[in-house]
Amino acid sequence: MESTKIKRLFRAAVPPLAAVLVTFGLFMLLNLLYGIFPCGSNSIVWCDMEQQAVPLLMQFKQLVQSGETIAFSQLDAGGMRFYAVYFFFLSNPLSLLTLVTDIPADMLVVVLVIVKLALSAGTAAAWMRFRIRGISVPLQILLGVMYGCCGYGLFYYQNLMWLDIMAMMPLLMISMRLLLKKAKPLPYILSLSAMMIMCFYLGYMLVLFILIYMAISLRITVPEERRGRVAGRFILGSLLAACLTAFVWLPSFIQVMQSARTTSVMHVLMNSYIFNHLGDKANVIGCTCLCYAAVIPLWMRGTKNTVSRRRDRGLCILLGLAAILDPINIMWHGGSYQAFPLRWGMIPILLLLTLAGRQLTEADSGEQPEKTGLRSALMLTLTAVIAAAVGLVLHFAMQDGLYSYVRTLWVDTGAALRMLMMMTAMTLAYAFLLLLRRRGGITRRFAMIFLCIVFLGEFVFQYDVYFGKAANPDTLYAQTVSAADAVKPEDSTARVRMTKKYGHANMIGAIGYPTLAHYTSLTREDFMYGVKRLGYSSYWMEVNSTGGTVLSDALWNVQYQLGVESEFPSWTKTLFRSDKLSLAQTELTVPPALYSDAEPEEIAELPRGSRIAVQQYLAKQMFGISDLITEYKPTALHNLELTTEPDGTVRCKRQNPLLNAEIRFSLFVPSHQALYFDLYSQTDTQIANPRNGAVRVLLNGRDIAASYPENNSNGFLFLGEAEDSYAVVSLRVLKDFDCESFGVFGIDLARTAEAMEKVQGTALQYEKGVYTAECETDAPKTLVLAAAYDEGFSAEVNGEPAEVYRVNSCQIGVRVPEGKSTVRVQFSVQGLRTGLLLGGAGLLAALIFLLLRKKLPACMTAAFGRGSAMLVQAAYWVIIAVVYVFPLIMWACGPIASIFS
Repeated sequence: MESTKIKRLFRAAVPPLAAVLVTFGLFMLLNLLYGIFPCGSNSIVWCDMEQQAVPLLMQFKQLVQSGETIAFSQLDAGGMRFYAVYFFFLSNPLSLLTLVTDIPADMLVVVLVIVKLALSAGTAAAWMRFRIRGISVPLQILLGVMYGCCGYGLFYYQNLMWLDIMAMMPLLMISMRLLLKKAKPLPYILSLSAMMIMCFYLGYMLVLFILIYMAISLRITVPEERRGRVAGRFILGSLLAACLTAFVWLPSFIQVMQSARTTSVMHVLMNSYIFNHLGDKANVIGCTCLCYAAVIPLWMRGTKNTVSRRRDRGLCILLGLAAILDPINIMWHGGSYQAFPLRWGMIPILLLLTLAGRQLTEADSGEQPEKTGLRSALMLTLTAVIAAAVGLVLHFAMQDGLYSYVRTLWVDTGAALRMLMMMTAMTLAYAFLLLLRRRGGITRRFAMIFLCIVFLGEFVFQYDVYFGKAANPDTLYAQTVSAADAVKPEDSTARVRMTKKYGHANMIGAIGYPTLAHYTSLTREDFMYGVKRLGYSSYWMEVNSTGGTVLSDALWNVQYQLGVESEFPSWTKTLFRSDKLSLAQTELTVPPALYSDAEPEEIAELPRGSRIAVQQYLAKQMFGISDLITEYKPTALHNLELTTEPDGTVRCKRQNPLLNAEIRFSLFVPSHQALYFDLYSQTDTQIANPRNGAVRVLLNGRDIAASYPENNSNGFLFLGEAEDSYAVVSLRVLKDFDCESFGVFGIDLARTAEAMEKVQGTALQYEKGVYTAECETDAPKTLVLAAAYDEGFSAEVNGEPAEVYRVNSCQIGVRVPEGKSTVRVQFSVQGLRTGLLLGGAGLLAALIFLLLRKKLPACMTAAFGRGSAMLVQAAYWVIIAVVYVFPLIMWACGPIASIFS
């Protein structure tokens, strides 16, 4: 008996394991051809992987090695809550590999991608065996490999955490199938909980799908007498999974709501397009064209109208509408997306591959032909030859038009049309196979051989377009890492910034240096807008550390600059030199915790409007000098009108756009000054700023910026230094613009140094989520910390609770009494305690239910079941109304609203 079970388990385990090995082997073989790690020296790091996955893995390693927790990180964004960042990007077991290996992070992620895709193939193969009765082992393995090599992985591998959900999706399907067929909720609870912990962001999309799938399945496939029991266990299982994972999603949700990502859903929908990014969406699914071919028989006449077929049609319609109609797709994404327009794409791919497997297996169960007919063989061969010919023509004759995705993150129109040719040819080949197999024109062996050959050709082609062409030596990573360990600051809060954007925002923290820079979807709104007003560069959800002034740097304890040595100003001294980047220390600093005579409410917000006025505010309020800054006015205009509105808005309009236009500042600088230029308006998280590329900036005929502002440089532009001399700042106007902040200004460096020596403050220490300062004042003061504000901070002054204030729009402020005092500001994760209590309450409730369920009256159990079934159906119709109908109404109202606005 035991040996029979072992054999059965062995037979069940072999196909998934084979799918894992085949998928891993395919990627390794192609990596060898393209020189990609671990078979070469190239990486596939680009876009979000380069900006987020790689540096965040490195930061995670920095935190663990320094004894910190995942709650808070001093490394990024002036000190930020890292909790949701961890559960957004890193909360899967494979991330722990970064702690036990010295493989560079940009190479390690290549291995992680391949392993996760291989695991996806294995879980998919297990699902195919579980779902499709009588499926052959070769078909089970092949369908698993197709899922592991599908377009979702090839398109979205940059987002490593999404591949975890891709790998878990088949297990979730198995658990829901067990719940529907045998009313077993435990596998469902475990799989859903694991997925919520691994990537809570995609959890919202999973919940939408689960409710749709379960509602349709309960209505169509579950007999009425079992419906209440299954629905009741589904509701209870879902609630328990929500409670068990509340420690993840509740604090993370709070952090998302405090980020700059929050936007008006109605505004997004009213300004959306009904059809958008169809090329990207079609290719995500169409990298495995068997998915499209499987849809055709679903709608053909002559097939039995089974309950499974009715359910599949319903799912096909709802998921198809969500993919094609972008307002609905926006709601599937939680109300907005900037890129990756089919983040839930693993769901339809898995379902369609399952549908294809069922169609092929149904054909296997019928009468089998002794051999493949010549006509059928020729027809299939012809379709394969056509597909191969299309692929060869596209690869060799139209190659340049195929690779827009790895250059721009989008499939442009030209690439979409070219890929449509390939997808059409491949879909026809697969469709003919399904048709002929269904009609008994070919044998099962011939069908499998044909499937394998066509899939291999398809995968090699798609690998080249979306994976192989991304291969690069990742010089940007090497350039930034070259400066790691260049200095060991004694001040634990001392920060580093870049003179220009020589590396991605998160990479400064990744090499161990605290910084203001940060880029994830969790960047705090008040911090991002606060540092923008201080003159630092920022766009979308990114704050990079370029820009600012000597005053704002001092306020945030920026003591080091990373860049090319020739760009360092005179008030710095170079500590580290290399052929890539050098590092210098500034000599103009103040204590990282400053005393202010003002009440916290008086300095709560930085002035709005002109950013030059913000610098004047800093000079007076924080450094005690009101005339530290000299603002210069334009002295000459050529071929343009420059006006200032009563609200302070500056408008520049060229008189003749065909002729050169110029704004000139001819100025005499009487003292040693640092000169800056600004052209800016406070913006939201839009990627494309209409002011980008407005001017070309020259100082004394020397180019400072060929195009300003730009996404990577829209903070203050450092022009250089001047002393007792004339200077000419020339702005070549490249397009008309309007802005809130415009002009050239200088900061007197000698007086700045004198003022900073007189500034009163104290040292600030940081360790494991706690800031500590020893204060001594002659009167009650406001202590302004060079640390970013967060609602999770609590303060103690001399052991007594004290209020934490938000000052200067995004810094921490604490009132301290006269005399000596010890200030302790400690961080804790908002919502974590409540989340843990919910988890405990959920477990307790489940335990009570298990103990009492057999003692409950049958009428109560039946009533609960009926109520649960009604609740599931009600949730389904709410989704139809909110996710499917509402966005289309808002989209239709958009043009009408634009007329009246």
